[in-house]
Amino acid sequence: MAQPTPQADGPQPPSLPCDLGRGFMSCFTWAEHPEGPISAGTMSLLTELFSDLYKEAFSRLPIEDMPDMHFDPLMSGMCVGLLDPVTNIILNTFSFLSDDDLGGSFPFGRRRSTLRGISRGGREDWYPMVYMSIKILIEFMRTYFRLLNEEQAGRYLLWARGDLALAVLFVEHKLYLEQPAIPDPRSPRTRFSFQLAVTAASHPTPDYLAWLSTLWLPQQQLETLAPILIPRNRKLTVDDVWTISSVLRSQGRPPPRTPFSPPQGPAHHNKHCVDLGDGRISYTTVVQLLGDYITSLRHHPDIRSMLSNYREDAIDALPRTRRRQLAATRKPCEGTIHGFYLKALAKLSSRHACRFMRAILVAGHCYGPMDPVSNIIVTAIWYDMKFPPPPLRSGGPSLEHDMLDTLSVLRTECRSLAGLVALFCDTVSDQSFHLTLKSLCHTKCDLSTEVQRHLQSMQLDGSSPNPFSAATAAAQHPQSSALAEFLVSLSAMKLQRLRSLTSPNSTLSDESLRQIFDIIGGPASAMPKVFPLCDNALSILSRKRSDYADLWSFIREEIIHLLQKYAYHNPMEPKYELVCICGVEVIGHTQSS
Repeated sequence: MAQPTPQADGPQPPSLPCDLGRGFMSCFTWAEHPEGPISAGTMSLLTELFSDLYKEAFSRLPIEDMPDMHFDPLMSGMCVGLLDPVTNIILNTFSFLSDDDLGGSFPFGRRRSTLRGISRGGREDWYPMVYMSIKILIEFMRTYFRLLNEEQAGRYLLWARGDLALAVLFVEHKLYLEQPAIPDPRSPRTRFSFQLAVTAASHPTPDYLAWLSTLWLPQQQLETLAPILIPRNRKLTVDDVWTISSVLRSQGRPPPRTPFSPPQGPAHHNKHCVDLGDGRISYTTVVQLLGDYITSLRHHPDIRSMLSNYREDAIDALPRTRRRQLAATRKPCEGTIHGFYLKALAKLSSRHACRFMRAILVAGHCYGPMDPVSNIIVTAIWYDMKFPPPPLRSGGPSLEHDMLDTLSVLRTECRSLAGLVALFCDTVSDQSFHLTLKSLCHTKCDLSTEVQRHLQSMQLDGSSPNPFSAATAAAQHPQSSALAEFLVSLSAMKLQRLRSLTSPNSTLSDESLRQIFDIIGGPASAMPKVFPLCDNALSILSRKRSDYADLWSFIREEIIHLLQKYAYHNPMEPKYELVCICGVEVIGHTQSS
């Protein structure tokens, strides 16, 4: 793909090649349309597209040979799954057949109409299926990619011609993922997204439809379905219908809470024996399931050819605005930075996370001379050492700070992004805000290499200003000057030691933290004078702290209960222990919880 030409408002840095067509959620909204609901224009295009898909799917079914096959348009035939759209419709049509059609007991048969009547009725009779399918796919995209809105998700589905797997691939390509890939049916992220999507769309049997979308099948049954589902434009026979239905019925009903349940089925066992000496023998059994997920029936063309045929301007003729472009560019950066804070909290033990929670929220920013996660940890520890909180007044309850509300975290993330933008302009290239955001998206918001190169040139020059001054000021850091001086004072040897202590994936040990304390060193700053509160203020503060303690206890108990329930339904997976809560949001009375 061609490199962009330099812009008038600043040269493109040679060290950061950036494709102007990538790096942001480029499915813009209408200029006059809010970012929330999907626009009428996009919904109309989606309805027309999915109606054509249903027309193609019905043309492949043996409808005239099965005139009395019952069909429920509110349950069957959803265009949902990771196969191509037409195959998804066919598969979901035969997965919900009624008892009379199969001669057996099936729990989802609700006699509403006949498939021949639906197919002859035209697009108006197809609308319940079309609308439900569009709603489920949009909800999947919004769950799978946290920062997409309905309009953006709808446009990606348009560009992918209703193919969910292809739409996900396009988004990942736009966000500079190193290896864009369609959703993995083994991934909890994929399964959880299907579960939430079909539930949010009010499908009558959400567990079954989500389970079917990521179904694992034994090898023999995959070989049975392959000649039926893989060929394009193949007219199905009645025998094909019976074969598909029999294979799906043989899997039974989904187990409770299926999103993270491992597949079950025939397996091949390999046993290995190792002599450990002293009469001890170690036996290891490797279990390999004989089968694959139903997505293996999908024809996977070369990803590069798929992306090369992807052209936004072929469909996107709606007006754009500069404000929408900036908002679409900012969102991926905010999502990346959000992941940095989650990783930083995950590297701290429960005790240390509670101690440094305040410092991370107030002053732990991700810009600096190291990788973003290391920057967050080191700056938070520095702030906690140099500017500790005032001593707790006697009589007040001691609270553990292990819960963050969503808006407070978002405020810290936005300030970190502002610091990254300022640091990029000072150390890499002084260009427009829009191009800077796209360059940050390209580098995954990690400027460590560029900052190190700039610091080395500073040492040779000897007269360059502190590159962190503008960053800490733009990020509204509570101690901007002090942090800038601390960051620039870190020698190459100290930076190397800090990286070695914070980079490993394991949790930071007490010894690692002690070494970080020694590297930072120095006494704490003078404690600001704390003025006494009047009795009324103390009473209000005491009441609010008590209310907070009650809410904190309630939320923790609910989450612990959910984790225990999850462990009960998923005994094969590791048990999780609640360390900290990274996001809590109060839902208003006018919103759904």
